[in-house]
Amino acid sequence: MLIGAMNHPQRDPLLEMEWMQRLGLDFIDLTLEPPMAASWRVDVGALHLGLMRHRLGVVGHTPFYLPIASPIEEVRHGAVRELCRCIDCFARLGAAWVNVHADPHMHFHDEAAMLEQNRDSLRLLLAHAAQCGIGLMLENT
Repeated sequence: MLIGAMNHPQRDPLLEMEWMQRLGLDFIDLTLEPPMAASWRVDVGALHLGLMRHRLGVVGHTPFYLPIASPIEEVRHGAVRELCRCIDCFARLGAAWVNVHADPHMHFHDEAAMLEQNRDSLRLLLAHAAQCGIGLMLENT
């Protein structure tokens, strides 16, 4: 059995790795979300070195609040692009798995429409993850 923990997005993920190593954890459930661990902010090379130095594995974690079911296509595609950027970072870190979250909010639309938008987004994400050699997990919310 492997035991890990998620970093706090308000803290530097490199510093989070230090306490995880002190506790003897096996991996970091690395969430790439603002403010301190945003995909566009982190230094992936430094994170990779941190994983090696602290002997931690990594599982990818993405923000739970991205609107991948938005009825506004530009917003939905923006959320998918951000998740693809996260997947790219995790691929560079050697993660085998990345989790994503379904979007439960699609106001003024029925459940079938919300499910279809989620499915469309997940199809795009699955294709991108496959190209990166990463498995995609859907978190049960």
